[in-house]
Amino acid sequence: MYKKDLESITEAVVVVKNFGPSVSHKELHNFFSQVANVRMVKIAINKKGESLGYGCVYFERSEDADLACRKMNGSKLKENELVIERVLLRIEKEKNSNNHLYVKHLPEGKSKEEIEKILSVNLIVK
Repeated sequence: MYKKDLESITEAVVVVKNFGPSVSHKELHNFFSQVANVRMVKIAINKKGESLGYGCVYFERSEDADLACRKMNGSKLKENELVIERVLLRIEKEKNSNNHLYVKHLPEGKSKEEIEKILSVNLIVK
């Protein structure tokens, strides 16, 4: 699969955790194909090429990834109970994170409005 193709499906990805090291790409693909159309499966491996027991499943649509989370989370593949979570896009992560800005050495004796004016003039937003 080309990188351009991957970019088009990044919002339809789930992370699958806790499967055994003997689970193959094909087994994982077939397991999730029961629920929806799977475009690709990636299994994390170590330097020796051994499975780390987690990976990603790429679906055709975002709704398919949601369905897989609801229906397959907690189900068993071979002898292990799977943990399935949606992958948040970077934009969604930024929306959900708390961004705080702490400023040192503010002038004393100024009102909130005066400080906001000083900060708005001196801040460069990237």
